[in-house]
Amino acid sequence: MKIKYERENLLRPAIELHSTVASYLIAAVCLLSPSHLSMSPLVGYSFSFMFFIAGTIRLHQGISILKYQRCLIRLPRYSLPLSKIKPSENYLFMGKGFLWTELHTERLYCARERRNESYSKLPKPYSYARKIEYKLEKTKCDFISKLLRADSIFNIFRPYPDVGGDSRLHGVGMENEENILMKISNRYGHHIVVGTTRTGKSRKAETYISQDIRRNKNDLVIIADPKGDADLLKRVYAEAVAAGRLSELMIFHLGFPEISCCYNPLDSFTRITELSTRVTGSLPEDGSAKAFKDFAWQFTNTFSKALFFYGETSSYKKVKQAFKRPDMVLIKYIKKYMSVNKIDYQDQLNSILDNESKQKTKSGSYQNKETNAYCALIREMEIDDSTLEDLIYIYQLDPQHFAKISSAIQPFLEKVTSGKVGELLSGQSTDKNKPFLDWLDIYKRGGIVYLGFDALTDTETASAVAESTFSALTSLASYIYKHDINAETPFSEPVKRNIIFHGDEFSDLIGSKFIPLANKGGGANFQLVLYTQSFGDIEVKLGSEAKANQVMTNLSTTELMRIQDEKTADIVIKKLPKVNVSTIMAVSGASDRAKEDDKVGFLSSNEDRTSNERVDMLQFSDFAGLPKGQSYCLKEGNQLYKLRSPMPSKIDLEALPESLNEVLFKMKEAYKLDFNWQKERS
Repeated sequence: MKIKYERENLLRPAIELHSTVASYLIAAVCLLSPSHLSMSPLVGYSFSFMFFIAGTIRLHQGISILKYQRCLIRLPRYSLPLSKIKPSENYLFMGKGFLWTELHTERLYCARERRNESYSKLPKPYSYARKIEYKLEKTKCDFISKLLRADSIFNIFRPYPDVGGDSRLHGVGMENEENILMKISNRYGHHIVVGTTRTGKSRKAETYISQDIRRNKNDLVIIADPKGDADLLKRVYAEAVAAGRLSELMIFHLGFPEISCCYNPLDSFTRITELSTRVTGSLPEDGSAKAFKDFAWQFTNTFSKALFFYGETSSYKKVKQAFKRPDMVLIKYIKKYMSVNKIDYQDQLNSILDNESKQKTKSGSYQNKETNAYCALIREMEIDDSTLEDLIYIYQLDPQHFAKISSAIQPFLEKVTSGKVGELLSGQSTDKNKPFLDWLDIYKRGGIVYLGFDALTDTETASAVAESTFSALTSLASYIYKHDINAETPFSEPVKRNIIFHGDEFSDLIGSKFIPLANKGGGANFQLVLYTQSFGDIEVKLGSEAKANQVMTNLSTTELMRIQDEKTADIVIKKLPKVNVSTIMAVSGASDRAKEDDKVGFLSSNEDRTSNERVDMLQFSDFAGLPKGQSYCLKEGNQLYKLRSPMPSKIDLEALPESLNEVLFKMKEAYKLDFNWQKERS
């Protein structure tokens, strides 16, 4: 719609239809009976054609106004199967929408004026139909209630989609709605989606994940879900089947060990200190608990260095064993040290064992004669090694004192090493067909990885494993970034593979390692798509508003759905310019002109004055009132788009497996193939 006047006015009766009727009537007379208008047939036909064109133009204008007014009450239904979304190599489909400008802000202000409220109210027949539906439900006339709520195009009182919110937010730009795309090259700047619970984040995630799985078989797609949502798991499975990539799908799920691959969160790192941070990251830090956490970090770091030195891969199980028997770690370390440095020590050790007097140890102590002899040997040989000194210090601590210090971490280690969960996290399984999840290996061959942490069952374990996983991915990005390695398999040419990471409720995943991943991950072809409920969740997790702001500044695309936190809305509002909004002010006045010789007793005036007001392009209420599935997106250099995602269709629901038992059976078959591939490759 083109604006010809200072202020656009679409909230009025569609008077264009009056001139449409008049134009069509005149056109009909000119066509059928030109003689009544004193016209020759040729002239009459010409005028008939011109009036028909004029009437059609006015009809189009009138219909446009009626459509605009209707969209302020409800939007056209928008349902699109995921299989119908074209997986482009260069673009990501984000939904339907339009570029938000100053005009849309002005339209929104106009629609909210009191004198225009009638254009945003539900039609009375529709409201009455909903009341009748409620009254007749579970009565003798229940069939009427069922007819009124039937979701059919033949039902003129068909219920509107249950999306809530204010439809005016999207209706003000409905005539310009089109498919909104984002260039794949812009995804390396990372993407965050913020929205409260049950506002359509999961559907939006499915839309993006589906395209990523089907776009390019060379891409590595990782889906991290702290809650371990079974519906999302089934969706990932269904999309992998549809894309012909089921054999590439690996599932790690703490809640479903039957279909889960094995995974050791401590097997890959860039710096050895990362391991102790992963193990102790979920321990409390309040009050005196921080001191115990610091001791636990120090001891875990010492044990990790020892395990690495004598060639064993760190795991939760081995860290637990080290806390139970630090003497065994010490002896293994000394033997390896002597072997590496080619030191002959056996005769001297035997001499110490023969000459050392027997010492009684406290009840329940792990201290023994052999380990004491090894400690005396190190002192006599004056070996200078920091890790060795730390191990001896831990060993010689009073057992009761050591037990108090390690009490902070022992319950957690017990959780992650018990039962089937402990078997999964150890990286070993009694089922030989289960593959092992190794990030460098999976990067080299590509695939799809689903990570479910089952946070609703055990929050502490889920949080620790999730943070460890994110830290491992950061280490992978650092390794790729520094060494510039390529993905190479026996079946493909070397390629720098895209790693697309979808993190649902990602505030449960992040730690200190996230910031370098967001900052430098683009150089390693990482594309982060993160989902969370509010800015406050990130702030609470990181413990600092400054750190949370640092995270947000590393995310170039920000998409806000319905939110209830004003601070979160300010992230977008403060980036947008202020705009001018035209307002109309009605002015009425009268002046007394009563004079003896003047026939005019008074003068009155009525006028409308237009004025401009400088306002924010969006307000917090615009975010809080968004319907389900709708969002504001700031992308491509601070351009604001208004989006709505397609609603789920029956085709999407039919594509999902009926139960997880079906997923279990299919994944067992896929794991056999995957295990054979790994075996042949090794």
